[in-house]
Amino acid sequence: MKYKLISCDLDGTLLDDNKEISINTIKKINDLINEGYIFVIATGRPYTGTIRYLNLFYHNNPVILYNGSVIKINNETISFSLSDES
Repeated sequence: MKYKLISCDLDGTLLDDNKEISINTIKKINDLINEGYIFVIATGRPYTGTIRYLNLFYHNNPVILYNGSVIKINNETISFSLSDES
């Protein structure tokens, strides 16, 4: 296995115009997870805006939220940062 982690945005990447992820994409991502890959959703959304999509995948992998400011695993925040940069 050359790669171990796959990260993907939601809006404009995984989601179609109806804010859905295709069945084929869900199956492929779950196949990759079952092969040992780590799949991470990275989004500008809050956690509540991702739960619906996280539940489609067989994993308890990290989710990157708020454009990288928060990282959660299993609903537990493992990293939190606020930037004071303008």
